[in-house]
Amino acid sequence: METSSDIDALLEKYQEALGAFNAIGGDDFESIINKKLNLANLTKHKDLMVSELSGGEFKLIQVIKEMLNNPDLMIMDEPDVFLDFENLNSLRNLINSHKGTLLIITHNRYLLNHCFNKILHLEIMELQEFDGTYIDYNFSLLQTKIELQELAIADSEEIERNAMLINKLRYIVTYNPDASKGRSLMARVKIQERLEARRIKEPFVHIEQPNISFDIDNEIEETTALKVNDYNVSYDEILLEN
Repeated sequence: METSSDIDALLEKYQEALGAFNAIGGDDFESIINKKLNLANLTKHKDLMVSELSGGEFKLIQVIKEMLNNPDLMIMDEPDVFLDFENLNSLRNLINSHKGTLLIITHNRYLLNHCFNKILHLEIMELQEFDGTYIDYNFSLLQTKIELQELAIADSEEIERNAMLINKLRYIVTYNPDASKGRSLMARVKIQERLEARRIKEPFVHIEQPNISFDIDNEIEETTALKVNDYNVSYDEILLEN
């Protein structure tokens, strides 16, 4: 600034940089980082190189790094994958401490039950939105499904009754071509079409689970399903050898 010939342009650039610096809490960056590390239970690793961290710890560092930029929206896809329970708890702490909006795709019930206040549930190509915890959502969803199940059964019964009337009228019209009977038949067919069009889809209330059993009473002929020789697995150290 002291030597600039165009002070106005430089001041404008400085103001932009200062605004961005303040937006991410630049003056308090050290205390903010320490707070995040403490939430993630990583304070004891503060002086380590990133390359010295475990895979789970490195993932937490990546989450902290993104949070420090204060994005308007932060998206995480299955952030809990490969985290042990201690690191999962740390992830929960980081998520709950974040002031911005987070959109997280996860199947992890622990995170779902302890971190979120809005659930988007995708099922049978339909999206349902619910304000509240996942436990509350599950209870509400079950109630809704039971109500829909009852309505779906009532619809099916009404459609079946109407179909029986249509069959009777068709039989009558076949042997007695009366105009009034023909009009009654056409009216019933149109009613059936309307019933089918507004029919409520039966929800998934009970999900079939595979029936797996081991017959230990009968001897099963021993069969080799897979044979591997000289197989090694290692990461930082050898886990399986030969």
